[in-house]
Amino acid sequence: METDDAASGDMIVSTPGTVTPPGEVLKFLLPGLCHLTAEDKARGVLLESDAHVTLCHYFHYRWQQFTSDEPSAQEAEVSLTTLCGVFMNLCVLEKTLVSTHAVFTELLNFIVTTLSSIAATTEHVVLSYNLLVLGLMLARHQVNSHSVSPVDCEGIFPAAVSLLSRVHTRKSVSGKKMWSMGICEDYEPYWDDLSELWFLGMQRRGVVADVVTSYQGFLCSVTCSSVPARQVIQEKGGLQMAKLYEMEELERILNN
Repeated sequence: METDDAASGDMIVSTPGTVTPPGEVLKFLLPGLCHLTAEDKARGVLLESDAHVTLCHYFHYRWQQFTSDEPSAQEAEVSLTTLCGVFMNLCVLEKTLVSTHAVFTELLNFIVTTLSSIAATTEHVVLSYNLLVLGLMLARHQVNSHSVSPVDCEGIFPAAVSLLSRVHTRKSVSGKKMWSMGICEDYEPYWDDLSELWFLGMQRRGVVADVVTSYQGFLCSVTCSSVPARQVIQEKGGLQMAKLYEMEELERILNN
C-alpha cells in the first residue's frame, strides 16, 4: 500500500482502483488520539513518530476546508475542535516540547492572527473558545521559555477579553424584584461545551490583567445595583476572589 501524508492534500492509494480522500484516515483517528495523548506511554510513542508535526500540518489543512465554501466545512470545524483538545493535552503534559518546538510557535502565531476573525459572533463559538484556551496555553509556555516575546502574543488579548467577558449578564428573577447573574441567551445553547473552557481561559495567566479589569467592572456593576446579586457573589467566594486577583475596587465594595 502506497501512502502520502494525509495532511498534505494528496490522495491516499488504498487498494487498486480506489482512492481515499486526503485526511480521511486522520479524521477517524482524531478522537482516539485525544485519549492517547493523555496517556504517558502512548503519547511517548506518538511523539517519537513526530505525530505532533503531522497533526499541526493537518490542522492547517482542515482550517483551509473550514474557511472555504466546501460541503466539508462543518466537518472540518469538528476536526479542528478535536485537534485543539489533542494540543491542549500536550500543553499540559509536554511543556518542554510545546515551549521549544517550532510547530507550536507557528500554531500560536496562527491563532493570534486568526482568532478574531471567528470570535466576533456565536456562530463558531465552541471552536473559538477551544482556539482561545489553546492559544493562551501556548503563549504562557512559550513566553516563559522566551521562545516568543509578550509582544508577539498581544493579538490574542482583545479576543480573550471579548470572549470571556460577554458570556455572563444580569438577569431578572421571575416573579421577584431581584436580579441574578446568568448566562447570556446567545451562549446558553453552548454552555455545556463552553463552561470548562471558560474557567480554563480565566485561569490562564497570559491575559489575567486584561480579563480581571474587564470582569471586575462587570462584578462591581452587578454588586452595586443588586443586593441579592451582592449576596450571591459573597456566598460564592467573591471577596476571596477579589483578594486573589487584586480586584481592589470589588474588594472595597464587598467589604462595605
